[in-house]
Formats: sequence, structure tokens, C-alpha cells
Amino acid sequence: MRQKNNTGKEWESNTVTDFSKKAVLFQTIFPLFAALFIYYALAWGAWPASLHILYGFSFALLLRQVLFWKYRKIPFSCVTVPGRSRLQYLWLVYGQSFLVSVSAFSTLERALFRNPTTFLIYYAAAFGLAAGLDVYQRLFVYEKIRLLYEDKPDRVMITLVGFPRCRGDVFLSVLRDSIPSS
Repeated sequence: MRQKNNTGKEWESNTVTDFSKKAVLFQTIFPLFAALFIYYALAWGAWPASLHILYGFSFALLLRQVLFWKYRKIPFSCVTVPGRSRLQYLWLVYGQSFLVSVSAFSTLERALFRNPTTFLIYYAAAFGLAAGLDVYQRLFVYEKIRLLYEDKPDRVMITLVGFPRCRGDVFLSVLRDSIPSS
């Protein structure tokens, strides 16, 4: 779906998301796994290190596809409102979810290392799934979503104007005026 930004240039939803995905891939995932490969190759040898690095890389690609699923925001243009993730209530759920996912993928990797030829099946399935998700998103999802240039802050953030130590009075009053009352 095409949209115009404030300079009048047209953007497509998939262009913005593609740039974001490429930035994550080339600025985070590749350098991390290249450095880890050097370390693991020296510690374990080249063959087990390459199997482990490709396993982690394929998992990172799948995770990137999932995290960018129906992603509507333009990176660094949407302000993240503190407290929206409700960390004070959900920290235990977040921690347990992380531990379960890490232990599940490490258990799968240990099972794959018992018979290293099964890594090929996993790689084919993981890269195929990542490519399938990307194609599906390009064909069916990008055409329906519109880009989001800013998030509206929660109403609780507007009440901070009267707080004596808050120096964002002008900013918050502008935000308060821009939010429709419900």
C-alpha cells in the first residue's frame, strides 16, 4: 500500500519493512554470528562450529520473520511509551517464556548433533519456513496494512503534566490536545 510521507515522497509498506529487516540482518545478526563462528571454530573445530552457527542463524532468521510479522511502524519514528509492556506484572511470564524457548531449542540442537545429517533437514525446514513467511507477507499482508508514523500515548502519560519534577509540560500538553477524548 502506498503512502505519502511529510515530504510528499511515496513509500510502500514493504519498502520500509524490507529496510528494517535488512538492517537487523546486516548490522546485528551477521556480525554476531561471524564473531561467534571464529570463537567456536577455535574452541570446537570448524565442523561443529559451523553446524552450531548455522543452527543459531536459522533460528535468528525465523525469529526475525516472526517479530516483523505485520510490522506497521517506521523504526525510530514511533515513541515507545514506558510501561506499555507491563513488565512489573509480567516479568515472570517473560522470564519463563525465554527459558522455555532457549531450553527447547538447545534440546533440539543436542538431538540433531546425535546424527549430524539431520541438520540438513532442519536447515531446509527452517530456511523454507522463513522464505515462505516472507513471500506470504509480501503477497498478502503488505497490501492491507498502512504505515504507522506515531503511537498515541496512554492516557496515564498525559496526567504527568501536573507532576512537579516533570519538565515535559509543553510536550505533554500538545499530546493531550492531540488525543481525542473518549
